[in-house]
Amino acid sequence: MLTEHLSMTGWWILAVASGAALGLASLTLADRRKPAHRVIGVLVPGGMALYLWAQASFSSLDSGQALFFYTLISLSLVILRAVYHPWFKRQFRLRDAGEPMENATTPQVLLFMASFVATFVGVAFLVH
Repeated sequence: MLTEHLSMTGWWILAVASGAALGLASLTLADRRKPAHRVIGVLVPGGMALYLWAQASFSSLDSGQALFFYTLISLSLVILRAVYHPWFKRQFRLRDAGEPMENATTPQVLLFMASFVATFVGVAFLVH
């Protein structure tokens, strides 16, 4: 909807920006006390990009579709990271205090899955 007339260059710019946002969101999940965990900020968007590049190179997926999927997945995950920020903050506070982190309850998992689907569909509608 918002990207109807976007050129391939525009898709690349959008994909790079959403990948950078995903890297930053991933970094916020890493344990600050363990510097090796910072590599997650590169591995998550990089792994996604590598997978979609392979799909575009060796499958029937074209590069425009790969950029669309990369942007869709990245933006959806960044939005969910922002939405669940309070929950993550509470879990990290427990971890930093030396207490065990809480497991997600079944209703929390179901709520997450519903919000994931809603976010994914919403972003797909806006980005398509």
